[in-house]
Amino acid sequence: MKLRKVFIGLLAITLVVFSASLFAQGTECKDIEKIFDAQGKSVKESDVYESANVCAVCHDTIYKEWKSGLMGQTQTSPIYQKFLAEAVKTRGDSVKGECNLCHMPTFNKSDDPSDELLAQGVNCDFCHTIENVEFHSYPGSYISSPGRVKKAALEIAKSPYHPSTTTEVLENPRFCAACHQYTMSVGSEEIIVEDTYTQYRDSSYGRTNKGCLACHMPNKDRKVANLDLAPLRQKTHSHEFAYPDKEKYISNAVILSIKPYMRKATDITVICNNKAQGHAFPGGANYFRHLILTIYGYNDDGQQIWSYSHIFGRWYEDKFGSKTYFPWMANKIRYNNLLRPDRIENVLFKLTEKIRVYNVVAVMDYWYMPPELVKKYNLAVEPIRVAKTSRRPDDY
Repeated sequence: MKLRKVFIGLLAITLVVFSASLFAQGTECKDIEKIFDAQGKSVKESDVYESANVCAVCHDTIYKEWKSGLMGQTQTSPIYQKFLAEAVKTRGDSVKGECNLCHMPTFNKSDDPSDELLAQGVNCDFCHTIENVEFHSYPGSYISSPGRVKKAALEIAKSPYHPSTTTEVLENPRFCAACHQYTMSVGSEEIIVEDTYTQYRDSSYGRTNKGCLACHMPNKDRKVANLDLAPLRQKTHSHEFAYPDKEKYISNAVILSIKPYMRKATDITVICNNKAQGHAFPGGANYFRHLILTIYGYNDDGQQIWSYSHIFGRWYEDKFGSKTYFPWMANKIRYNNLLRPDRIENVLFKLTEKIRVYNVVAVMDYWYMPPELVKKYNLAVEPIRVAKTSRRPDDY
């Protein structure tokens, strides 16, 4: 009996030491109970997506980046909500299914009775359970399999909550193409809605394998989890998608210069060099984003005497021949003039006012929505100054 007690005592000590050893290998989490409280249950396998609030317990820094960035606002964005309302007016509630594929991709695999998970848009669990991308023209060409195993581009990390595995899918530009490359068929016409991926693929970025994440999720050296023993990792990715600092990334993205001209000039040419983009500018949803290039002429007294504008953007024509920014109403593309990557565009302005100028100033502004839609929907959207230059006539 005495030997038995000794054996049991030694076994208990061994188990304690073994358990401590496991935690020493980086599997501890002081707040693990908060995870299970946030989840409401603890399951080994699941075929539904988890809330980003669960991820936030151990990945609070990344969670805050995601929440302040574009991916955390794909569903709640006022601009998206306005466009969705317009789409429903035209095509009924059934159109929501198409929009949800990219703006609320967790909608068909959620057991959340509230709207919390759905309002999170493109949340953590959606991206980190992507298996692959089936590249096709229809939006949402991803293959997602929600489950306990989370996927990332980092080497396999231990977690007290979920298994993890390494995948190259998340860093492959085709991953972004799942939602940023698709067309709509209208009769025999193919209507471009998103072609950012092919723009990238045909650019110097695509030819040199500089991927989307290099600009949209720049590298950071840090811990990816707020655990005591989590290792400091190199080249983790920011999850803000550059949104909070969009002015920093958009400003000076284009080089402007004005060709030499005389005071009696009948035209002015502005040279636009898309030097910093791996795709056309404006990119992304360029069917409603605009670059507006404006030139101003000033007299000797510094007074503005004329102005002319040129738009880089895309819009459509509906079946009645009217202009529309809404692809679901499009019958054909009416205007498709984007500032392509690796290309210098010469924009010629014909002057109708033959007034001699002392100075010409050229400015380029980025509009997240066209000014007429900003006014129509009363949205708080301000232009971002991309570039500015000036030149005086050679014969002054």
